[in-house]
Amino acid sequence: MTWPEARARFPVLDRYAYLNAGSFGPLSRASLEAMAAVRTWEGANGRAGRSYHEDRVARGERVRALLADEIGVPVDNLALTESTTRGVHVVVIGLDLGPGDEVVTTDAEHFGLSGPLAASGASLRIAKVRDAPVAELIETIRCGGLAVVKAQRIQAVLRALTEDDGCVRLQDPRQMTRADATSSLIQLPGVGRKTAACVLLFGSHVPAIPVDTHVHRVALRLGLVAPRTGPDATQDALESGLKPRDYYAFHVNMIRLGREICKAPRPRCEMCPLRAGCQSVVQSRAS
Repeated sequence: MTWPEARARFPVLDRYAYLNAGSFGPLSRASLEAMAAVRTWEGANGRAGRSYHEDRVARGERVRALLADEIGVPVDNLALTESTTRGVHVVVIGLDLGPGDEVVTTDAEHFGLSGPLAASGASLRIAKVRDAPVAELIETIRCGGLAVVKAQRIQAVLRALTEDDGCVRLQDPRQMTRADATSSLIQLPGVGRKTAACVLLFGSHVPAIPVDTHVHRVALRLGLVAPRTGPDATQDALESGLKPRDYYAFHVNMIRLGREICKAPRPRCEMCPLRAGCQSVVQSRAS
């Protein structure tokens, strides 16, 4: 199933985007129809009695089994809750947190989680991001590399997206044309074509081909683009030559090929599955 096909099952997604489904997330057409059938039966037969409650429990068990099978876990490892907050409560209780334990979260965390964590007795550290001293943010993300640049850009982007009421908002790229979404993103501090494409592909499920150093190198070596073609022009050429539904698979496979086989200093051509059609291999043979 493709993302557009999955989205089409939810009527409300024709007009709105849910960044946090939470307890009041979108309902699919199948869910709405099943709920209507149950409510109709309840209206005619009532909501009481042993058989009613046994049927209700049985429905829940069927759903639990289907979900467990879908995500590949034993059914006993899956619990259904009436809300996200209740689910958080179950997890926090199961973790048996208490004095001596420490939990780190951010200043953007929902009270549905931070509240139960605070009530558990554990020490709760709230990490500030947008308004934190940049030196503190640098130390927090240092393990990820390029911390100085990333910290400054993270805060700059968050401030650029902060509206008059203090909330951080970004227009849903899925409700825009791809060109407009890209244009909007690259206006943000430190965001270029590659980062914008990553946000579209991985964050919004909008077809795009991010061209990083691996994708660029492999595309040049394979002869998919002309020699000395830059990254942005490479992205344009690749996207125009592929169907949007293939962008994701193409990108992740090019990344893997570049990291594991078509390496920058010493490509492992002898084990490359594409060596028969690779322009670099053909040219090296000719020379």
